[in-house]
Amino acid sequence: MTALNFLLRKSQRQQPQLSSSTTGFTLVELLVVIIMAGILAAMGGVSFLSQLNRQRLNAAQDIALSAIREAQTRAQQQKSNWKVSFKEEDNQVKWMVHPSNVVPPATSASWNNIGQPDIKIDGTANYLIPAGNPSQGFIWQAEFDHRGNVVNKVVNAPLPRITLFSSKLSRKRCVKIKTILGAITPDSDDKCGQN
Repeated sequence: MTALNFLLRKSQRQQPQLSSSTTGFTLVELLVVIIMAGILAAMGGVSFLSQLNRQRLNAAQDIALSAIREAQTRAQQQKSNWKVSFKEEDNQVKWMVHPSNVVPPATSASWNNIGQPDIKIDGTANYLIPAGNPSQGFIWQAEFDHRGNVVNKVVNAPLPRITLFSSKLSRKRCVKIKTILGAITPDSDDKCGQN
């Protein structure tokens, strides 16, 4: 018996002692954590893309505001009427500042690109004067006289406004010429429809 006891004791010494608590994670726990991380990443990705599109729309609005102010400033500096023109071409919004007696060329070389993808001109919410052939796309214009005031050739017509929107957002951004004296303000969403 002593040999049997000796072998039992020896085998018990060679086997590691199992503790009452186990270490590590189970497969189910790992899957739950991975799924939760995936859900959080998806929510963050959607939020990030929405923020990126909103920033692009704001940048396009800033460029439109600068273009309108540039036309107004040039009219005052040159002591003559100047226009700002906007158009859509090749899925891009383009703009140009030029003397009012110059017809904007159809070629793209002389037009500036807003440079923001997925930005469009909302043709139903603009009060800029459309010019050009509708089949080739409208050119939306606002004109300023030598004092920087708006030239409104149509009696009782609303003051000029350009409204931009993103094809990926339900938001709008606009630039309004608020007074006949040429006060210019940016606005957003529902305020774009108000005078």
